[in-house]
Amino acid sequence: GNLRAIQLFERVLRRRGNRWDDLAAHLERGADNVGPEPWPQLLIRAARVHAARRNDIAAAERIYRKILGRAPGNPDATRFLVAIFQDRERWDELAAFYDQQSQLLSEPSEKVGLLVQAGMTHWRMRGDAAKAEPFFRRAVALNGANADARLQYGVNLIMLGRFEDADRELTEAARLDPRSASALAQWAFAEAKLGRYADAKAHIAAALALDPTEPTARQLAVVIR
Repeated sequence: GNLRAIQLFERVLRRRGNRWDDLAAHLERGADNVGPEPWPQLLIRAARVHAARRNDIAAAERIYRKILGRAPGNPDATRFLVAIFQDRERWDELAAFYDQQSQLLSEPSEKVGLLVQAGMTHWRMRGDAAKAEPFFRRAVALNGANADARLQYGVNLIMLGRFEDADRELTEAARLDPRSASALAQWAFAEAKLGRYADAKAHIAAALALDPTEPTARQLAVVIR
């Protein structure tokens, strides 16, 4: 069939070793003429030829984007694009990529994870807590039972000075994951900012009981006695 013929000619071109342009084009054309099972691997091989043999990262990126257009969440394409964005510090594109992929996926837990990644990219890599906030808010709205999303949103709100809102999110984060020393410590921080020192001290002690090395709890324990 088509796949067998594509694979045979691929071997011929690989043996010749100097026709990488032809090989990449052959694999990309072939992916348009086979069934749903083999086409992703043909495109992945084409992208790898561009990246490894031709040193054409832009061409490889184009193909990986093509894969994700047809198969959202494809792990090979996702890993490559994330690595390229990170290596070249294309942070806005990375956050937009996470956001776009979250909209294409159907599994809520995967959507939440990508939205949190988008928020973390704006916040941690760009230092823009305000731009990160909508992504964390959407993640929590999508799944309010996700303790990590609640935690990250709560810390983001602390950075924005929205301590009442942060207290609400971190209360839920600690309730959902009572073994999270980080959630307890950040909750204590928000409470301290709101002047609730007795509650803050109790949660500092609880965080340190779970993890004596928790950095926020250790710092708070020095200043709140």
